[in-house]
Parts: sequence; structure tokens; C-alpha cells
Amino acid sequence: MRKLILSLLILAVFGSYLADAATPALPKTTDGYHYIINRRSGMLLSVIDGPDNGKTNTDNTDVIVQQKAKGEKYQQFDARYFTEKGQKYYIFVARHSGKVLDVPEVSQNNGKQLIQYDYNGGHNQHFKLVRTTGEWYRIIARHSNKYLEVLNNSLKEGAAIVQNAKKNKDYQNQEWTFVEA
Repeated sequence: MRKLILSLLILAVFGSYLADAATPALPKTTDGYHYIINRRSGMLLSVIDGPDNGKTNTDNTDVIVQQKAKGEKYQQFDARYFTEKGQKYYIFVARHSGKVLDVPEVSQNNGKQLIQYDYNGGHNQHFKLVRTTGEWYRIIARHSNKYLEVLNNSLKEGAAIVQNAKKNKDYQNQEWTFVEA
């Protein structure tokens, strides 16, 4: 009985602290809000309504696509970063929703479309940037080591942004630049 009472007392005193420790805080270090532009298409990473069709584009599971520049907040991402074991990782926070780019289900599959989701600290929400030429970068998912790209080299508005294996030829759909919003 004493152990039960002691356990309940500890839970009452430290319970909120333990719950807070389970969800890591977003890094505070930021490069500011940016438009993320694909080299091949010239279009921007954008969040659009997902499968629930709630028309708010602020829900978890709303999908990431390319769109023409509209100057909207759902096309702007805060590039927050942290360093771990000498490697710099980025978390891209959508300005309109406060949610982050996410490879759903920690998928390792080529062609898996990105979504926005609440930050949970998962490696599927961390990305590395590797400079290719000039101001162009490849964005690499930490958990899968796969590259963000426009599906099927598409030039169409609304084409999915997916993760895929590195391409050594015709890879401009895997290159991105960042322009301040």
C-alpha cells in the first residue's frame, strides 16, 4: 500500500514533467522563413489539403506538392537546425500551420510522399542539406538517406514531393534552393 501511495505521489508531482520530456521541443535556432524552390520546375514546396479534404491545409497528413509561387504562408518554411555528432540537421516548419515536413510512417520506400505533421523529434522529420552547385542543395531525409524530389520529374503544378534514391543523372528534380520569404 505504501508503494502505491508513493508511486501516486511521484506521478502527481512529476507527471507533467515526464509528459513534457516525451515530446522534444523544436530547435530555436533558425535561418528564417524561406521559399524552397525546385531547380527543374522552378516551383515551390507547398502544403495542400490532404486526404481528409478539410480545406484548411493545417491538418496532420496534409500533403507536400510543388506549386507556382503564390506568396502564401503555406509555401513558406522556417529552416530550424541543430547539430548532433558534428552533423547539421534541419527541420522545416510550415509558417501557416507550425507543423513540420515529415516522411510518413518512417517509410524507407522510394516514392513516399511527404506530409506535414506535428513535430515529434523523429528522424523522419530531420533533413541534411548537401550543396551541389552554387546555391543549389539536395535535401536528404535523415532516417532513410533518400533525397527529396518532384515525383517523375514532373513539371505540373500539384506534383507530389517524395523521397527517392539518389540520382546521378538528370537529377535537377532533386535540387532545391532557398529564397527568403
